[in-house]
Amino acid sequence: MSQAVVSTIIPVYNRPQFIGRCVQSVLDQSWSAVEIIIVDDGSTDETSTVIDKLVALAPDKIKSIRIENAGPGPAREAGRLLATGEYIQYLDSDDLLLPNKFMDQVRALEHDPEAGIAYGITRLVDETGKVIKERYKWTDGTRTHLFPDILVDRWWCTHTPLYRKEVTDLAGPWSNLRYSQDWEYDARIGARGIKLIQCDSVVSEHTMHTGSRQTGSGRWLEASEEIEFFKRMAAYADDAKVEKHSPQRTHFGRWVFSRARRAINIGDMETAKELIAISSEVTSEQRIIRAAYRHLPQLIGWRGMAFLDKGLRAVSGGKASSSSMKLSWVD
Repeated sequence: MSQAVVSTIIPVYNRPQFIGRCVQSVLDQSWSAVEIIIVDDGSTDETSTVIDKLVALAPDKIKSIRIENAGPGPAREAGRLLATGEYIQYLDSDDLLLPNKFMDQVRALEHDPEAGIAYGITRLVDETGKVIKERYKWTDGTRTHLFPDILVDRWWCTHTPLYRKEVTDLAGPWSNLRYSQDWEYDARIGARGIKLIQCDSVVSEHTMHTGSRQTGSGRWLEASEEIEFFKRMAAYADDAKVEKHSPQRTHFGRWVFSRARRAINIGDMETAKELIAISSEVTSEQRIIRAAYRHLPQLIGWRGMAFLDKGLRAVSGGKASSSSMKLSWVD
């Protein structure tokens, strides 16, 4: 019987030192029916030359396109639109798939037709391949749905899951958020109640290296993106019917509130207003405190509010807000 094709989409921007080994990890799959789509996100170095050489080595399996630099979300979307496989794999050029990944995860999905996403265990390595953590984030746990834990953290990596193509079609296009676009994407899928299946094997390696990650700087570049991310996550939590008093939703509300307090202390009052409003709606916890932060500025002004907040920080030992749950990557 012929195998179903797995389309692997690899966005790349200025990664000539990583893209070759990344592509090879797909070619080395024990599941031979693979399609590799490399999307050059407007690289300015020799990455495009390296990509051309890779395509020439296996033109029957590898194709590439080049777009103007727009970030990993639009790059993945450009690849998704070209994909012809029954299954979709997203893979950042920093990282690696293990040879058993497609075999294990496709079989898991074949075994459970109701599941739309299969995932396995990811391990954390350095750029030499030395294992830092055998089981990274919460990928070794058995979860049947992304919510509610995705409100606490994106508890797997971009390369961990394998999606049925119809799930990615249902999710729609990737956003142009420069940071946390992958978190938003999976939350959008999770809000639709897509069932997960976990295969208890190590399937991929997440690389910690000295340079910046392919997917961004680790922070929001614009306040508007931060607000948009939190708004979408709050809406997805509603769609997933996560209870407002749940630990995960409480954690999320505290996180948003802490970002609002940060905005106050750097003088970004418009962002603070937006984030306080989101945090007040997303959880039933700390209603009095959040109401005070919403209404006190009308009495004492935002400068007075910043002064008050600094005083509260001093009393609490400098912490804007505590998280109620441990993040997935913290031991």
